[in-house]
Amino acid sequence: PDARSHAKILRFQPQILVMSSKQKPKRLVVLGSDEREHWFLVKGGEDVRLDERVEQLFGAVNSLLGPEAILGLRVRTYAVVPLLPDLGVLEWVRDTKPLKMLVSEIAKVKDLEEVEAKKQRREWAGRFRGKNPQERYQAIFSVQRADIE
Repeated sequence: PDARSHAKILRFQPQILVMSSKQKPKRLVVLGSDEREHWFLVKGGEDVRLDERVEQLFGAVNSLLGPEAILGLRVRTYAVVPLLPDLGVLEWVRDTKPLKMLVSEIAKVKDLEEVEAKKQRREWAGRFRGKNPQERYQAIFSVQRADIE
């Protein structure tokens, strides 16, 4: 790839968000020359090379599935850049919740219809009603990444 076509760092937002988990990872936002905000998670105190290997494995699975995969099945991956054995930068995936938060949210409700994630999924999936299952899954898996975030 031609490095001249890559976005360059213009500046960092002055605020960072310190997460509440044990290692206190930090979320930072970079403004790029492409006029977009690029969000990252900086993790220290743990080896992110394992995260990198898992994402590489998912990339290999996507390659094996190929473009003709059944129903457009793919694993969503994100960038992981180990800087030191105990420090790394991960691409921030917006609009996600930690598994612990989802489990505790579900544990608090008596009826699964009250779970916000289920309501949002139903609303999103409603965009694909009126099609047979094969067409519905192809439409869902052809949605551009920007449409999902």
